[in-house]
Amino acid sequence: MSKVLEHELQLSYEEYVQHWQALLEAQKLNDSLGAMKPIAVGWKVATIDAYNSLYQDFRTASDRIVETWMNGRWIAKMHLRELRIGDDIEIVKLMQRRPGSDDAVGLDHVDFLCSDITKIEAVLQAQNAVKWS
Repeated sequence: MSKVLEHELQLSYEEYVQHWQALLEAQKLNDSLGAMKPIAVGWKVATIDAYNSLYQDFRTASDRIVETWMNGRWIAKMHLRELRIGDDIEIVKLMQRRPGSDDAVGLDHVDFLCSDITKIEAVLQAQNAVKWS
């Protein structure tokens, strides 16, 4: 994987973590959500050319790839061989934008593992400031 892409991934993730920690503190959610473990990042691109280029770049650093056509776009889930993002994240989901979308490109989301989904759902449903699914 190119050093430029690796650096951009790491930087985007670090910025996300800073915003996440600030949100947890501001909403007093650290006790409820602070223990969730980040396990994957989603990276969005605008065009098929950008997707194909990054796919090849990620492919060199991956040992498993699952690719699927969903909602009129390609999505690839890639397990990184040695590279880790931030807190030991080893899965990247590369996604094209949905057709007709103008979503931002770059880091799209972070997936978390949580052991008590019922508790987490109750906490998140009570929050207007948190977008989750």
